[in-house]
Amino acid sequence: MSDRSWSICLILLLTASLLALPSITVVGEAETGYDPSFEIELEQDVRSLFAEGDILYTSSSDGSVFAHDIEDGDEIWRHEEHRGPALTVFYSEGVLYSGGQSGSIVAYDAEEEEKIWRHEKHSGAVNSVFYQDGILYSGGDDGHLIAFDMEEESVLWQHEKHEQKVGSVFYDDGIVYSGGSERGTGIVSAFDVKEREEIWRYENHDVSVNSLFFEDGNLYSSGHDGTVLAFDVEEREIHWEHEEHDGPVDTIFLEDEVIYSGGKDNSIVAYHIVEEEKLWRLEYHDDDVRSVFYHQDTLFSGGAEGSLIGLRDLDIEVDITSSMMIVSDEDSRLMLEYTAENPGDLEARLDFEVLVDGETVRNEEDIRIGPRDTRDLSLAVEVEEEEEHDIELKGMDTTLQTTHDATVSTTETVYAEGDPAEEGLGLHWWITLLVILVMATILAFLLLQVGFRERKDERKKLMVLKEKNKIPAKKDAPGKDLPVEKLEEKREEKERLKEEIETLKKEKDRMEKNTAQYFHQISKMKEKKDALEEEIEYLEKDDQKGQTEEDDLPEEEKTVDRNTALEELSQVKGVGESKAEKLYEHGYRSIKDLRDASKEELCEVNGIGPSLSQMILESLDDE
Repeated sequence: MSDRSWSICLILLLTASLLALPSITVVGEAETGYDPSFEIELEQDVRSLFAEGDILYTSSSDGSVFAHDIEDGDEIWRHEEHRGPALTVFYSEGVLYSGGQSGSIVAYDAEEEEKIWRHEKHSGAVNSVFYQDGILYSGGDDGHLIAFDMEEESVLWQHEKHEQKVGSVFYDDGIVYSGGSERGTGIVSAFDVKEREEIWRYENHDVSVNSLFFEDGNLYSSGHDGTVLAFDVEEREIHWEHEEHDGPVDTIFLEDEVIYSGGKDNSIVAYHIVEEEKLWRLEYHDDDVRSVFYHQDTLFSGGAEGSLIGLRDLDIEVDITSSMMIVSDEDSRLMLEYTAENPGDLEARLDFEVLVDGETVRNEEDIRIGPRDTRDLSLAVEVEEEEEHDIELKGMDTTLQTTHDATVSTTETVYAEGDPAEEGLGLHWWITLLVILVMATILAFLLLQVGFRERKDERKKLMVLKEKNKIPAKKDAPGKDLPVEKLEEKREEKERLKEEIETLKKEKDRMEKNTAQYFHQISKMKEKKDALEEEIEYLEKDDQKGQTEEDDLPEEEKTVDRNTALEELSQVKGVGESKAEKLYEHGYRSIKDLRDASKEELCEVNGIGPSLSQMILESLDDE
């Protein structure tokens, strides 16, 4: 049977089935949907966001810092002061601060649209800045937390708070919270600004801490491990934890008891911090979500693909459909059966109202349907026997973070049990039966016609082929009466297959030869690795031997030498006590050792970058 015949059969059967059921079709939709207030594409990825008033500030990986109109996203001004990506922005009291990959921090007058000052106090990328009460706090890849006095335009103090990096900084009530990484573990540290000392720290994420936010005694953090958690700073314990992202979470922002997080799985997730539950999850970006910021009833987000999106009012699209609501009568009850579908990313709550003859007889509330879920539901309502009733289904409101109306209503006249059953089949069933019989007759006729036509066409095609190609009879040997042209084609096909087989054999030999070469290279690399391990073991023994010789010295002599060396080194401009200890540990014992060292050798000391190395050498040359 042809595809056309099958299609005709399916259409007829479906039509007959539908007519055979006393049903009504109800469809309800909630098409409020996210309507971005604006969506623009920047030249590079959006690394950081901060909104104030009617202006949205952003930074990107090409080193630019932008100011956009918050209503339509139009660019107001831009600066390109960083060498490399601009990683973070922070606005306060008319000044915008930005930190860059090169270790620089730049301050701009937001109203005059011009740069105020620039400094490079970090030896690595500046990942986070926070301004409060005249002090700018910053953290970077060098592991340092720096307090910069804005009035004096000088460093007030700096501490190496994390061994690897400081990923985020947040200030509240005299405490600076810094999140970073140490030996593959995410660490959060609390630093008392007045006492200038660390008061506590704890491990809370795997690998690293990427973002922090503090409010009402809870410190919220996100990490490379894909989690977002709330930490009670008074009780020093985790209050709640969520793992809704499929990768690292780069950014979080809290507003009105809702915390928003953006991650490398291209998604934004919203959590209610009091109810401790996820509200929704959305994917509007085609790449990593770098930053989120909530301002003026709008959630702003920036992505690695260069898109900047503003989502206003947070209306979520959820379609709820009710299909084939069968109305059946059983024991004086009407069973309303339907299907509800939720293709959105949010959990929906449905409210229904069933009316019989204009009177509400059943309310069904708080039916929850999960994201991208389909559920078969049913309602049973009591009716009087042997009476005609008008059944109406009203409502279908989906309740999410806000309420969205998706009102549907329909009225259908149905019969309860017993009317007109006493007189035999009702009019509806007679009509249905008649339609089925007519459809069956038409279907049978069409099938016979189609089958006869197809068999006739096949016979014609067979006769044409026999005349054209001289197809042998079944009793003859295969190929006996084939034309010369057909035999030649078969020989050519055979030769072609032989050539393909030969080509495959050669390819197999080549792959086996390459495999042998790879194993030989691996063997050589293993021998080289063993030799390097032996050399490392030798060097470690030599270091231990040198350490033993130093330990054999009298304790008083060692103490004098170390204290003398540290005192001498700390007198050098730009060194200080902490840098003197690092120089001593690296083998520098005197000013003479520093003079003999090159700029590159000094840069190998932890905490001493190119700028400080140049300063040290220039100060020694002046002496």
